[in-house]
Amino acid sequence: SIPQTREDLALEHAICREALRLSLDHHRSLAIGLGGGQQARGIANIFSQTSSRRSLVDLMQLDLVIGSGGVLSHAPDRRAAMLMLLEGFGLEGVTQIAVDSIFMMPHLGVLSSVHPAAAQEVLYRDCLINLGHSVVPVYSTRLALNDLCEVYCAEKLLGTVQCGKVKLYQELGSGFVELCVRPLHPKVDVGAGPGNELCKEIEIGRHGILLDGRNRPIVWPADRSRCAAAQRDVCDALGLVVEGD
Repeated sequence: SIPQTREDLALEHAICREALRLSLDHHRSLAIGLGGGQQARGIANIFSQTSSRRSLVDLMQLDLVIGSGGVLSHAPDRRAAMLMLLEGFGLEGVTQIAVDSIFMMPHLGVLSSVHPAAAQEVLYRDCLINLGHSVVPVYSTRLALNDLCEVYCAEKLLGTVQCGKVKLYQELGSGFVELCVRPLHPKVDVGAGPGNELCKEIEIGRHGILLDGRNRPIVWPADRSRCAAAQRDVCDALGLVVEGD
């Protein structure tokens, strides 16, 4: 059903995050490979070589994630869709986040079978909405850190990713810029290996750059009131309006 209240909408978004998490876990269970010299063996051997299985899903190497489906495409605030993808998939490193504007990707798939050029043009012009980029450093939980890494946009310091904190920078203009993320500790990884700086050209999205200092996997407080307060803090950081608990 279509949510009629903000409480209904928050519940729908919570279910969406959990569905994304479970779908990624399922995908990881299928996207497995064999290690070492066993890679040369047939694909059927995957099912008998359980001790050699390794995941082929590396979120640190993921450049782009696209959300498609009613909940994500029709979220009243695109920043809510951004948050659902960030938390549901537990994104790491530097990742571009986009959504299917009005849930048209399945239809473009059908169109591409008869008119590939038209499908491609609609995909890039009207379908994909670039919401922005997430910067999520990963580090050992045994480290007592406050500042994790510095983020530079067009050679200017944008901000610092702080442990456990989320911050969204939206007023960044448009176009392509150089994004550099510099770890402030040798064991902090932003996608180029522990302690290594990551620089890449990005296109500024509608909602800019989201810095997330919550380690992966995200651990919420066990106490319900503290958990609700932590979730409200995240929504406040993104400028999302939440009413009720």
